[in-house]
Amino acid sequence: MAGKLLGDVLAERAHVGMVDLVLDELHAWLLENEDEVMALVGERAPWWTPQWVDERVGSRLHLEAVTWVQEIRDQPEHRARRALDGWLGRLVDDLQSDEATQERFERLKSRMLNQPQVTTTGVAIWDALRRALVETLQDEDGMLRRRALQELHALADRLQHDTELQARGDRVVADAGAYLVEHYGSEVATIISATVDRWDGVETARKVELHVGRDLQFIRINGTVVGGLAGLVIHTLSHLV
Repeated sequence: MAGKLLGDVLAERAHVGMVDLVLDELHAWLLENEDEVMALVGERAPWWTPQWVDERVGSRLHLEAVTWVQEIRDQPEHRARRALDGWLGRLVDDLQSDEATQERFERLKSRMLNQPQVTTTGVAIWDALRRALVETLQDEDGMLRRRALQELHALADRLQHDTELQARGDRVVADAGAYLVEHYGSEVATIISATVDRWDGVETARKVELHVGRDLQFIRINGTVVGGLAGLVIHTLSHLV
């Protein structure tokens, strides 16, 4: 199931937006936290190296990291992106066909679910992710919002011109409707009946007249005209007979 889901994500290129978001945030973090990168390099450096050497090395490593992340962010066909896509594609195949990978995934899943802190951590991560998503979507110039709008426009265009996608959408809607009717038909009928029973007759008639009044007038006029003509024809035929 995980392999199939990941395969669908890759097929729709849905992961590209998340990769772009991560790269954009990582690039911004690197630009704003040069001192932290330098301090990390200094902590990892041998004790006998002079401080000015550590600073030169840290500055160089920071510059290279910023440049590398920026290249990946700005180049959709960067080899690092292709490498990630290739690795994810192999993972999709292995999750669905390789028994060793499936067993490792099952063990990982069991270890994660058996950890007492998983629930607490999961809720905390979800809250943080939710807040970040809300803040990002509220930013009209944010990359995630722009990407979401682009994907929605692309989906709308495909729904208008892609006959295969249209057929798939029809099948999904039909299957969903059949499932709802089969499993929840009686509950829906009860809700509708109870709602209609609570309607006031006069108020309902007024609302119907308000929404379809013009159509009702046309129906009335058409009925009168057609009825009058039919009566005239019958009267004429009766006299001729």
